[in-house]
Amino acid sequence: MTSAPDLLRGDTLKQAVFALQRDIEAKIDQRQSKIPTFCDFGVLEFIRILRQFSDQLDWEESIDCLEPEQQAYFGEGIEWLSRLITRSQQGRFISLKQRKNLAPADLRFDREIDYTQLMASQGINDCIQWRGKPLFKTIYDYNIYPMLLWNVRPRTIIELGSGLGISAQWYADLLQLFDIESQVYSVDINRPEISVQGVTFLEGDCRHIAQVLPNKLLAELPHPWLVIEDAHENTFGVLAHLHHHTQTGDYLFVEDSDSKQEALIRFNDVYSADYLLDTYYLDFFGRNTCSAYDSIFVRQ
Repeated sequence: MTSAPDLLRGDTLKQAVFALQRDIEAKIDQRQSKIPTFCDFGVLEFIRILRQFSDQLDWEESIDCLEPEQQAYFGEGIEWLSRLITRSQQGRFISLKQRKNLAPADLRFDREIDYTQLMASQGINDCIQWRGKPLFKTIYDYNIYPMLLWNVRPRTIIELGSGLGISAQWYADLLQLFDIESQVYSVDINRPEISVQGVTFLEGDCRHIAQVLPNKLLAELPHPWLVIEDAHENTFGVLAHLHHHTQTGDYLFVEDSDSKQEALIRFNDVYSADYLLDTYYLDFFGRNTCSAYDSIFVRQ
């Protein structure tokens, strides 16, 4: 197995950071109408300060000359930049095996948010809502899904785990807003007691997925697909069944996947040649800062 990547150091770090600076400045100029994000502004300001250190010394040596509090501040900042650059050098689409093997050794839970932030991500005093009803999405997923829908423009969404049916309604509303011709199929052992235009609610048990979503139905559903697995039942069986009908460009988004890693690794062992992780969405807010821990796949 490949070991976790070493943090960049010395002149290699400097050159990589200067390249990052150029990339951020180009992004701001070309894609953001010259308006920086909070992250852009903070990173560029941090790099500006680093550039004031001695040209004759590595940044690590310059930091050693500072007061302890400043050492800690700049040390943590440089480590964060090094992780960001190392991750970007791995490319957008990578295999699950690569992702696991190259996980940073210094990140607890392999996420750039801590557990309390993850707990708070659906709301603290109340749940995130859509049309006045609870929408059990993290604030990160709440922003990732609209981008994914706009970019992929799925003709079919298959949701495993309807819950109250509000997430299916949310997808349908976004599809209508984006003028995407699509149909949502939402499966749950208890069918929601709501009716939503553009959504077909199917009652059934994911432990018997072939009965709920028979091959004849799946063969007729137009692509691209977005499959959202949020049922917490028979994860491997569900994905394996759907795999036989997925096509290039289809996405699998496995939510709340911390507890599903064994099933995902098993799925990857069987179908590794057919799927890559899309780190653009996985790491949009920082490594694995969403509900889909190492589990946003695109069919090759």
